[in-house]
This record gives sequence, C-alpha cells and structure tokens, in this order.
Amino acid sequence: MSPRTSGGPEVPREVVMLRELHALLTSISSAGTLSELLQLVAQGVVDVLGFQIAAVNYLDDDGFLEVLAVAGDEEAARTMSGRRVRVEEFLEEFEIADQWGQLRFVPHDRLPDDVVSTWVPRVEALTGPDAWHPMDALHAPLHGPNGELVGVLGVDLPIDGRRPDELARQVLEMYAVQAGLAIHRARALQREHELAAGLRESSRYREQVNAAVTHELKNPLTSILGHVEILQDTPAQSDQVERSVSSISRAARRMEALVESLLSLARVSDPEQLPARRRVDLRELVAEAQELAAVQAQRRDITLTVDGAEEPCHTEGDPAELAMVVSNLLSNALKYTPPGGSVRLTTSTVGDRVSLTCTDTGHGIPLADQATVFDEFTRSAQPDGGEVPGSGLGLAITRRVVERHGGTIDLRSTPGQGTSVQVLLPAA
Repeated sequence: MSPRTSGGPEVPREVVMLRELHALLTSISSAGTLSELLQLVAQGVVDVLGFQIAAVNYLDDDGFLEVLAVAGDEEAARTMSGRRVRVEEFLEEFEIADQWGQLRFVPHDRLPDDVVSTWVPRVEALTGPDAWHPMDALHAPLHGPNGELVGVLGVDLPIDGRRPDELARQVLEMYAVQAGLAIHRARALQREHELAAGLRESSRYREQVNAAVTHELKNPLTSILGHVEILQDTPAQSDQVERSVSSISRAARRMEALVESLLSLARVSDPEQLPARRRVDLRELVAEAQELAAVQAQRRDITLTVDGAEEPCHTEGDPAELAMVVSNLLSNALKYTPPGGSVRLTTSTVGDRVSLTCTDTGHGIPLADQATVFDEFTRSAQPDGGEVPGSGLGLAITRRVVERHGGTIDLRSTPGQGTSVQVLLPAA
C-alpha cells in the first residue's frame, strides 16, 4: 500500500522512493572526505533503499578491491572491513550472475561448492521463487565519468526478505551511478590534497636546505671580504693586482647580497618564526626609505617624490620586515626606471586598511611575466634586451612579508608606461 500524505491522497511508491533517493544523493554530495563519503554510501542503502546490509568495495591503485565501509550490522563490519581481493577475482563472480541492468545478482545455487564467504547472515530464508537466500549476492558496480571502475557496492538482506522488484532495482542502479561519480570526485580531490601537501613539504624541505647552505656560505664570504679589504689597504700593488682585488671584491659583494636575500627569504617563509608585533607608521618607513634612496635617484636623474597622508598610517608588525617591504619596492622601481623618469611613494588609509603604493614610469612588465613576478628568482624581460642586476628575490620576499602580516599585494603594469604596486595592511 502506498503511504498517505497528511489528509491527502496516497503517494505512489515510485514517488516516495525517488524523493528518498534525491535526499540521499544530496547527503552523499556533501561528504567532506573520501572515507566519510564511502560510509555515507553504505549507510544510505540501509537507511533508504530497503536492504539491511551494505558494503563498499573501493578499488585502490594496486588493483585490489578493499572493503572500506560497512553499514547495518556490527558483526558484518568486523568480519568484512579491510578484506582485499584482486579485482579480477571479484569480477569472476559476475560471469555466473544474472544481469539486472547495471546490477549483478548471483543466486546461491550457482555458487561453486567450494566457495568460501567472508560473512553469511544468520537468518532463515523465506519460501517461494523470489525469496532471498542468505548466500545470495547483489552487486552494483560503481563507475567514474569515463566508465572506469572505482568500486563495487554490495547489498544483502532485503528488509522484506524478497529479491528486489524492478522498481527497487532501478532505484538502486540510479543510486550506484551517482555514488560512483561522487567517489570519483572525492578521490580526485583527495589526491589533489595529497599532492598539495607533498608540494608544501617539498617546498619546506627546499627552504630548509637553502637556509642551511646559505648559513654555511655566510662565514666564508665574510672571511673573503675581510682579506679583500686588507689587500685593498696594502700600498704599492701592481695595476693587475689592484684590478684583480677589485673584481674579487665586486663578486664577493654580489654573493653577499644574494646570501642576505636568501637568509631573509628563509626567515620570512618559516611559519615558526613569527614576526614581532609593534605599532608602525608607514609614513615614517617611507621617509626613511626616501632618505636612503635620494642619492641613487639623483645620480640616475630620477625624480623621487613622496605623498604622505596627513594622519598617521599605523599598522601592527615587525618594523624591520615592513621597512624591507618599502625598501624593496622603491629599489625595484628605481632599478627599472630609465633616466628622466619618476618614482612616487604614496601612503593612505583605505577603510580598515593602510595603503602603500609605489608607482614608476619605467619600462613596465610584459603581460606574460606579471603572473610570476612575485615568484622566487623571477626576472622580468627588458624591452631593450638588457639585463638589470639582481637576484630575483626582492619581490618574493616582499610578498611573503606582506602575507605574513595579514596583508595583500597587487601589481598593475603597462609595458612602456610603468608599474604600480599597492600593499594593503590591517590598520592598527
């Protein structure tokens, strides 16, 4: 008999089952992890589709079907969970099965005499041609979007003790189709998370190696530069010796700058080394950076101006790290702006944030390079084919510092016209 709505007509069984199926599919689509999804798939069969036992056999990368979720009976769960079998062996059973659409039903009387079952329910079979026998088996293959097998859903013990009718089979088949797609999506997402975790671990290892190697380079470099200074102070040297000492000094200074940049990158990338927290006024950092860069700008015939807000632009963070942000942005702008150009530093308050903007009239950054300009060791191509000295670490360090202070950094550039970089930090 069909159920009735409150005070209304009978609701056809088909409608009831489809409603329950829709609710069930909605629940499995919200599963957070693959293991949660597999358990929801099994539990849904027991709760909605009219079977007392359900087990999900998940196909792993080694070609084994492993029971990872069982619902409906604790003894069945203890006995069946973790069972692994070669997919070829499992599918051999399908050869003696009746094909009900995508479902495979194996009646007990077709099983070989020497078959060994992992678990057999302790129930008495009903009589009649459609009675369910404890050794009967019904399987629903689970496929991904391209038809690839991702698992097998096994169901047992229909609640009414009878083999499912045509409607029940169709509902189970529809459920299996959607469950297979959901498992495929969950598995892809899990692999993506595992890959991301592996990449993060690889990145941490690389940074640790960089930091260790850089520390080892620092002491020898200090020694080299010390001896170079002694040689430079020694009188009566030949021109060749002086040129050689000067070349060694320049090369060592470049290496020293690279070592310092690598150490800075390692420090601001380490989540265990949190920045100091002090109230900092961006206007003061900009004034200090302008003073330090004034001589360089004058030598290169670049107009350097500062537009500061009248009110303080306070943020909270590490003064040294935030000063490095201002210095790196200004240094980069001066480096890539030709003689006769201009560089402007602007501070302001934008809502609940303070803003620092560095704008130049330099060569600009090609569109193809703008997506990676904040990556380590990235150097933008120059329109004249020349190369500006640098390690390609300044903007990478700047981004790390900004992000670890809860801020954002945005770059806009037009080749041939210039570049503008804006940093937004939480106001304090």
